[in-house]
Amino acid sequence: MLNIGSSTKEFRSNIQPWIDGEIFKPLISQKVKVVHSDIKDADGVDLVGDLCDHEFLSKLSGMKFRSIICANMLEHVTDRKVICDGLEEIVSSAGYIIVTVPYNYPYHPDPIDTRYRPVPEELASLFPSCDLVYHDIIDCGTYRDRLPAGFMGLSMMVVRLCMPFYKPVSWWRQICFIPWVFRQFKVTFAVFKKK
Repeated sequence: MLNIGSSTKEFRSNIQPWIDGEIFKPLISQKVKVVHSDIKDADGVDLVGDLCDHEFLSKLSGMKFRSIICANMLEHVTDRKVICDGLEEIVSSAGYIIVTVPYNYPYHPDPIDTRYRPVPEELASLFPSCDLVYHDIIDCGTYRDRLPAGFMGLSMMVVRLCMPFYKPVSWWRQICFIPWVFRQFKVTFAVFKKK
């Protein structure tokens, strides 16, 4: 299985530990080989490359992946069609491409956010060589669910919001999430099978 746009081991294990805990550890325990790929050369990235680079695409295609996960990456690229064409090229015939994209989620640059928030049918239009075999829009909790519990957690958040001069980019990102304390995050989820 190829995990495209994997980010780093630190991100998957510590910053958003549910990625490893709920997705990759269960797969690995079932003897599924997972290869993490990203454009960033960092700890936990097995294959470094750009999906717009034909040489890198050829390398991935030659590895004969039967499944690809592309989780919450398409909102961070400007050339979605090129990326999705590449995913169709990489996956083996009758293989699966599993895609998630925010549907109802705040702005979150990494390094950009194009604000791409598709419904499943819109996402399916990017994969003409595949059949859409499953889709859903999934509730993923609220920002409040991610905050430390109790009075101490609330106090830390309030103090942090009063300090825009300390790490201003991080502060701005937190400000963007405030309206989401009670609003549901939602993700478009789709499974495609290559024809």
